[in-house]
Amino acid sequence: MPTATTITCRSLTPLRFTFTARITVKAEGTAPIDRIYLLRNSQVIYAQPGGDLSARFEYVDNSPGWKGSFYYVRVEQKDGKQAISSPVWVD
Repeated sequence: MPTATTITCRSLTPLRFTFTARITVKAEGTAPIDRIYLLRNSQVIYAQPGGDLSARFEYVDNSPGWKGSFYYVRVEQKDGKQAISSPVWVD
């Protein structure tokens, strides 16, 4: 049986909601991964060293300009090869 929750607000100040873009990246390489880059609108916003054949991380973009942006990932392997994901638009 579903339960009900009641929320009471005793403030006259309007509530403000803050939204963030939460991005999870998982990469699999054919050689050890050297570095993974997360880009927003073609600018690097996060970089993480690799080490193994696979890597995973989560990034939360709290910046005010993320709405209407596109994100993509670039993976560089230690053998010099790289892969670039398709862009993902967030609105």
